[in-house]
Amino acid sequence: MGEDPLIAAVRSGDHNAVRMLLEDGADPNAVDEQGVPALCLAVAAFDSPVADCLLSGGADAARRLPDGTTPQLRAVDSGSISLALSLLGDVAVLGESTRTELLARARQWHETGAVAMLRMRTGSSGAVERVLVRDREWSTDRHEIRLGGVAVRDGHTGVLTLVEKHFGLRLGVKELADRACALEFPDKATTTTTFGDGRGHAASSRASPVVESSPPNVRAATAGSSNARCPGSADAVACTGATSAKPSTSSPSPASSQP
Repeated sequence: MGEDPLIAAVRSGDHNAVRMLLEDGADPNAVDEQGVPALCLAVAAFDSPVADCLLSGGADAARRLPDGTTPQLRAVDSGSISLALSLLGDVAVLGESTRTELLARARQWHETGAVAMLRMRTGSSGAVERVLVRDREWSTDRHEIRLGGVAVRDGHTGVLTLVEKHFGLRLGVKELADRACALEFPDKATTTTTFGDGRGHAASSRASPVVESSPPNVRAATAGSSNARCPGSADAVACTGATSAKPSTSSPSPASSQP
């Protein structure tokens, strides 16, 4: 028996095919041979356009999976602001326990740091690989952090700020400025700059080992300046009170891999 056509389209990143299949009656909550829902496959691939198609077609973002996670939690874990924005949905329909869970997860990633979280989850003490990928929806480059077979994007500070704003929480200017200027450096990493489509399809790349002697969390502040900027423009948007709508784009945002 062959693979479900919707699952195949999701894996290929073809959001037009996904949309057409859904219009023809495909189940938006279809699962692959491992029982992973199509929406989670899109999240794992950092594929916001495909995720948006599935959500528009009725995919359940709050579905509780056997491992205790939900697609919404996985979107927060991903560090992708676009995915978090897509999957949070209407706050009015989220229960108090769901809001508490999502906020706690976002804060954990922000406070612990992506590298430390990946080490905790994978148990790996190996080198961290950072790959520069293009986020076309936000028109910015982001780092994808890989360790022990798991990958996340480096937007967890922006995700937390987005979640807080979505849930009606207001932060002071100083906290927002501190977040905008926060930089995290891995304790030991292999940094790879990749020029590709964001799904790991690189046109060219160059890699060099980097050993960091700085503390894992370094705050870079611009003294006396009122124009503090985030390291990445996507975080800058979220840290300064992001709009709840995604920026417009003339082309779909491809994706990469994630837990």
